[in-house]
Amino acid sequence: MGDTEDDDGVTQRQLSLARAQGDAYGAALEELGLLHGERILDHRAGAFRVSSLTSPVHPSGGDGRGDAQHVWFSLFIRDAGDGRFVPSLNVEATLISAKASQDGPHRQAIAWHPTTYHYGRAWWLPGEGPHRFLVHIAPAPFAFAGSGPMPEFEAVSLEIPLSPCVSGAPEGHRAHGGDPR
Repeated sequence: MGDTEDDDGVTQRQLSLARAQGDAYGAALEELGLLHGERILDHRAGAFRVSSLTSPVHPSGGDGRGDAQHVWFSLFIRDAGDGRFVPSLNVEATLISAKASQDGPHRQAIAWHPTTYHYGRAWWLPGEGPHRFLVHIAPAPFAFAGSGPMPEFEAVSLEIPLSPCVSGAPEGHRAHGGDPR
């Protein structure tokens, strides 16, 4: 007996494979958090599940320690239903400092890490925190291979606070290898 299609032309097997892909992406994301010695922050925004990670940028050469004021802000944007990474989005972030100064909005480009695709950008943190990011996600048109209607990904905005700062870096953020900042 074959796998039957639902009203949108999608089979249960296809949904199962999509969920498995999302589960694998989630496992890779957890591993990335362990690599950085960080907790991945999760947020729900419309049809998206948005996870974020902020880590020090590591310079080439030297002792491998990053400057606490220079961070990489990563956004892992997934379909809230199956957990798969959502590509081709226009993602912008604005950094807001404790003194309410703003830097941005700046595009968060798609980036490839050995474990995960994500949207990200390097940022300089201005002075002591707390800092927060205002994130805006606008969907870009992309092809849908199913026979049903295109999934609805509406534009969303969310605020992502960073932990209180120690020497300008978000509290608890560590360099690769787990060295405390």
